[in-house]
Amino acid sequence: MDENFCLRLARLREARKWSQHELAVNSDLKLKKVAKLESDCRRVPSWADIKKLANALGTEPLYLATGDNYHFPTKRSRYYPAENQSRSASANS
Repeated sequence: MDENFCLRLARLREARKWSQHELAVNSDLKLKKVAKLESDCRRVPSWADIKKLANALGTEPLYLATGDNYHFPTKRSRYYPAENQSRSASANS
């Protein structure tokens, strides 16, 4: 699904059956700002506003901002090779 921020924000809000006013109250933003973010697709919100909106909507800020479902790896993941190498070295001792 290729959608930009304003469409994703409106879709998530509508999925909760909230008005823009309810989203504004739950995210601690002004109604005018929420309305502009949904209507002006060229507008880029601040990261602080994205986090407030995502928290209110029960989603990840990264997903709200980009639409990407990527989850950051944990430290026990294979994506942290330095930590895994040190474990291997101590296990071989």
